[in-house]
Amino acid sequence: MGKISSMFLQKNSNIKTENSDNYNLSETNKSDEIQTLVGARVENGKIIVCKKTSDNDSETVTIKSCDGIELLINGQPCDNKTLYTITESDEIEYISKKTEAIRNFNIEISEDKMKCCVIVEYIPEYTYELVDKSIHRNLALKTKKVEGNYPNKYTISEAKEILKKNNIIEGIIYRNLIEACSSLKCESMLVATGIPAVDDKPTEIKILFDLEEKKVLNELSEDKIDYKNLYSIANIEEGQVLAEIIPSEIGNDGKNIFGEILKRKSIKDKPIKIGEGCKMDNDKIIATKTGRPCCKKRHCKCK
Repeated sequence: MGKISSMFLQKNSNIKTENSDNYNLSETNKSDEIQTLVGARVENGKIIVCKKTSDNDSETVTIKSCDGIELLINGQPCDNKTLYTITESDEIEYISKKTEAIRNFNIEISEDKMKCCVIVEYIPEYTYELVDKSIHRNLALKTKKVEGNYPNKYTISEAKEILKKNNIIEGIIYRNLIEACSSLKCESMLVATGIPAVDDKPTEIKILFDLEEKKVLNELSEDKIDYKNLYSIANIEEGQVLAEIIPSEIGNDGKNIFGEILKRKSIKDKPIKIGEGCKMDNDKIIATKTGRPCCKKRHCKCK
């Protein structure tokens, strides 16, 4: 709490001595002259007023408060919008305001409940101090914020408890959670992910021959073009592998960050039919004769 103090500036007149052949040495003394500056100033956090009650009433001194402090004149609180007339006889003091250190731990959850991000912030305490000002007839006070101590950082146990209270129990990424808690300001950190469901996969056929008809045309040939037989049809030899069978796969159920089960999509596998001119050998379909292969709707044959 700052208190008022007074200031006097004293100006001493010089004593002049004159020597002359026609006059004896004489000495004239001038009385000390005290000159008081009128106004108020702030010095090292103290409000100093230079205005006596006996001074000329036209030379008034005023003071105006500001944010960050509570100004008291003779024990009465002052607002920040009013000018108050003051003199040296007034008791002027102020109380500095202080903001508490705070910490925030906010959670963001995706709509599908598969991701959780946290925003962690630590804000230090602040104290307001008066800014020094030179002498003014109308003194408008001004403060500055002085940073103090930071709050304690979240421990991993505290962070886990906050997640648990929000029902986040699965897929926690502890490395990211520790990093988020240790940073002074973490804008967004992924700290939990769910496990997506993996659907069943049916048996597939990987075709190993060319299914498309190819256009056969030698533009440099002078022979007459037979447009009826312009396209060649893919042919295979006996013993050639027509296709490979990719076995079916059973998927897995998943979980979201709340631990809720996400059911996989089950698929009923349809059998692969082997027609004439083909045979199955382990996971391969092999031609048993030379001819034109055909694989449609999980049915393979060789004509």
